[in-house]
Amino acid sequence: MMLSSQSYPGAKWWRCDLHIHTSASRDTLELQDIPLDTWLLNVMSTGVDVIAITDHNSGSSIDPIKAVYQNLATIQPRGFKKICIFPGVEISTLENVHILALFDPLKGTAEVEDLLVRLDIPRGKWGETEGVFSKYQSSDVIKIINQSGALAIPAHANKEKGIFQLSGNQLRSLAYNEQIIAIEHEGSKSEWPDLIKEQKPKWIQILGSDCHQVPGSIPHKFTWIKMRSPTLEGLKLACIDGNNSVKIMRDITDDLTLSSHPWIRSVTITDTEYIDSDSPFLLCNPGLNTIIGGRGTGKSSTIEFIRLCTGRTKEIPDTLTEDLKKYFIQKTHDPSGLLHEKSKLMLEYQKDDALYRIRWRIDNDEYSIYRVMEDGSEELSSGEIKNRFPLSIYSQKQIYEMVRDPSSILHMIDQDPDTGFSDWEQKFQILTSRYKSLQAKIREITASLPDKERIRGELEDISSKISRFEESGHADILKKYQQTRGKERAIEIWEESWMSASYSIISLIEQIGANDPDISVMDKDDPDDQKCARDLEERTKTVNTTIRELHNIAKRLESQWADWKKIREESEWSKKNAEIHAQYSSLMRILAEGGISDIQQYGQLLQTRETLEEQIRNYNSLIFSLEDYSNQEKQLLKEITNHRLELTRKRKEFIRKNLAGNKQIRMVLLPFGDHISAERKIRSILGLDKNIYAKYIHDFDNKTGIIDRLYTDYDWTGQHVNPDDFLNKLHLEKEYIYDLCDGKGPSDTERRFIEKMIRCPQDQRDELAFFYPEDSLSIGYYAESEGIFKDIMQGSPGQKNAVILSFILSYGTQPLILDQPEDDLDNHLIYDMIVRHLRNMKEKRQIIIVTHNANIVVNGNADLVIPLIAEGGETIISHQGTLQDEPVRDEICRVMEGGRTAFEMRYKRILREFSC
Repeated sequence: MMLSSQSYPGAKWWRCDLHIHTSASRDTLELQDIPLDTWLLNVMSTGVDVIAITDHNSGSSIDPIKAVYQNLATIQPRGFKKICIFPGVEISTLENVHILALFDPLKGTAEVEDLLVRLDIPRGKWGETEGVFSKYQSSDVIKIINQSGALAIPAHANKEKGIFQLSGNQLRSLAYNEQIIAIEHEGSKSEWPDLIKEQKPKWIQILGSDCHQVPGSIPHKFTWIKMRSPTLEGLKLACIDGNNSVKIMRDITDDLTLSSHPWIRSVTITDTEYIDSDSPFLLCNPGLNTIIGGRGTGKSSTIEFIRLCTGRTKEIPDTLTEDLKKYFIQKTHDPSGLLHEKSKLMLEYQKDDALYRIRWRIDNDEYSIYRVMEDGSEELSSGEIKNRFPLSIYSQKQIYEMVRDPSSILHMIDQDPDTGFSDWEQKFQILTSRYKSLQAKIREITASLPDKERIRGELEDISSKISRFEESGHADILKKYQQTRGKERAIEIWEESWMSASYSIISLIEQIGANDPDISVMDKDDPDDQKCARDLEERTKTVNTTIRELHNIAKRLESQWADWKKIREESEWSKKNAEIHAQYSSLMRILAEGGISDIQQYGQLLQTRETLEEQIRNYNSLIFSLEDYSNQEKQLLKEITNHRLELTRKRKEFIRKNLAGNKQIRMVLLPFGDHISAERKIRSILGLDKNIYAKYIHDFDNKTGIIDRLYTDYDWTGQHVNPDDFLNKLHLEKEYIYDLCDGKGPSDTERRFIEKMIRCPQDQRDELAFFYPEDSLSIGYYAESEGIFKDIMQGSPGQKNAVILSFILSYGTQPLILDQPEDDLDNHLIYDMIVRHLRNMKEKRQIIIVTHNANIVVNGNADLVIPLIAEGGETIISHQGTLQDEPVRDEICRVMEGGRTAFEMRYKRILREFSC
């Protein structure tokens, strides 16, 4: 009677009611006349996946109900739902305490009745609850139940006929009873009797309906239990695992069968050196997946192929490129390569209730994304893989490199979607590009600024010459001509601005009307998309109306221009001006005929004066523009600074949120504290090689350089760092550099250093304006033996790795993939800093981990164990499953260090029933 509530391998959540009554219990008056098929359909209507039939001192209804269920499964009536049925019974002990006995679903009425006989419950009283008792006390009943191959669970512990009604030695004997792994209890542990709380038994609480009515007629109570499939062994393992695998309905309102976090469903690896399959090689669980196997079985290859398929090979540190290159190159190019000429990879990624397939081919080294539709067809999708499908991949060597370079941890924080670094970086690039454009405009205007004093001098000289002409006998004509040209020029300037406005309107129309929104991309079945489409259509209509209005304005301007030309041409003042022009031309001709050839100079002087006056006007306009751009520059630089501070704030908040309550790790963000990369960046901007001019950049001994002044009195504990104070110091150092680039500087500065600064390109100086040192991290771990936090660099290699790995496991919802992270760690560190995080995080994110350590698999309670073996030169998977599967346990004990010991430590109370 096997079933699957979710379509993935390994452990999953099941709604379980492990205490339900049928008509075989004589006190169920409502059920006596209800047919069993009706009763079963009512049970199914409650939504449970698993039930345990636990009648009072009877198992008579179990086989009939299982037979009716098989018939319903065949005919599939309305309301039918697959469920699993545990045979069970509710025993009345000598103290009149009720104990549930649950058998494996493969058992039936016979096993229950054998138990009743062993407990000496009179056959004639089977089904009764009042006045019927076993001759054994509760502790003995529990022992006999377990000896019979069943699981004993004290029923309704805090209610009538529950074990908490006992006292003294009777209750104390149960508190010490290691055969009890679960109790039925609706309240919290704080309500347990003091005697029980003092002993702190590791009992898990479950909740059953204890339903004596028609199922579904009252609010149903159940327990979420995580198992690969509903078996007695799986149930026992879940109870031993505790709150990670058992959650009562009262404590959880979400549907645990639905994964809210993104996860990898499968990985297909085709035509590689040791793995070749057109069907999925890995089928994954949304929780904790552990890949195990001996050396050379393809564990790391599988992980690196996932890295390749998801476009994350550039995340590998340069120091590891050589070690990992074999996973990413063809064998024909390098004998160590694991790829062939037709290698293909495909990964299925589930997120937001949608399934996507990411494909990579070696022949074109390209990625493609497809969305899988409800009918199984594929629709090409777009976007950047790293942004659309977040996941984190770390090998043990990568973790080691992080210890050596804490800035990589900052990069890791930035990659988490909660930090929003991708959006931050995009905005930063936009802001800095705008800044560079502004600086280019400022330089362009500055370079084109004329010499105002020179122009004024020339204008004065020209005006003086013109005056001499006008003081001659023909002064009246010349003066009128000059005045007329001044008036005409004023009109011409006005006309030019008019036409410029008209052209601007036409250009604006072309820009606005360039494209209508493409609403065909909206999902017709998505109400939000359709609402958006309607809004777009409405706004498009409004915009088009505005465009038509602009067209009309442009037409009116054209019409008004034509009217104006006609008015101007026909006006009296235009005719008067024409006469003055004619008089002036006649005068020029007469003077020329009289031998006064330089009279042409007068016209040239007038033109020159107009040009000089235009330059004066342009100068004032340029100065106004320059002031405007300079103000924009200051405002933009302030915005860039605030944006950079926002990144520091987000990083701080990320650390605070994800390490809150973490007693093993302490991480403090130091704003702008990375002085090493700050020196590198300053040298890069100024074009200075490493170590040269040290006394001006960073003089470790004399503390005279830019870096030395910046970080004087910096609080490296991070407790009292004021970012504003640091930015003020940074501003002063930038001004110092700008002065050097302009040939200025303190008198004791070496001339050749100043000359070097003068040659610094202008665009590099621009980059200095928005340069801010990177933040850095102070990382500490708790040294339990000393009772203090110590700097991570003081720890052993194992402690360093454990701290970084513990942090990696402390946050995030995207898939996390780890390759043998436990290297260099002893079992104490593995359990204290790794296993605990695995158990806590596996419900919040998918974890895929390659490991040789049995503690990670067993104590981490892996939701799926994937054993890899090498067979005939190929890597294959054998016996994929969970800890409740005997072949998986055998494989763990066979290939994993400490496998048997791990089982003994974790499951010692039930290990005798396991083979390993």
